[in-house]
Amino acid sequence: MASLSTLPASPAVRFKLDALLETLRFAQNQTIKTQREIQALIQREPQLQKDINLLTTIPGIGKIVAVHLLARIGDGRLIERTKQVPAFLGLVPRENSTGDSVHRGPITKSGDSRLRNKLVQSAWMAIRTDGALAQFYHHILARNPKDHGAGKAIVACARKLAMRVGAVLKTRTEYKRTPLTSVSDSPRGQLDG
Repeated sequence: MASLSTLPASPAVRFKLDALLETLRFAQNQTIKTQREIQALIQREPQLQKDINLLTTIPGIGKIVAVHLLARIGDGRLIERTKQVPAFLGLVPRENSTGDSVHRGPITKSGDSRLRNKLVQSAWMAIRTDGALAQFYHHILARNPKDHGAGKAIVACARKLAMRVGAVLKTRTEYKRTPLTSVSDSPRGQLDG
């Protein structure tokens, strides 16, 4: 920003550039103030701090994602089934059913798109540290065409993360990883909660 402030330009360009820089400075200051307010709120609310700490026990979920999740989900005690969370976040497939036929399509994308994107990014981090989730990712990847298999697989992992979020908030307990004992272990039971 400092170099843009001293960049030689015509008066009209300088006026516009200075206005844009001022807008950027204002946005940065507002972001800092908002982050401080969020930190103060978390420190004043012990239950909120506890919920954030519980959520960060899930591989791939950091403090920023945990805060955003709690802002959208609210009181985790109101969650009846863990499958409600991925549905709320738009991470479940669309379904078009008629009679005996069931056709599943792309995810619904309902809810907060920024939070959904954060969960997808969290899933990329989680598959690096969670063997069961990595195994699940590779299983889905192998079942789909190469041109879009990675996208489907990581969204499926994000859905699993959302289910873990629901389980942790509902039970108010830390997430416990179940270690894989062999490559042939099925990740299904380990990922559903």
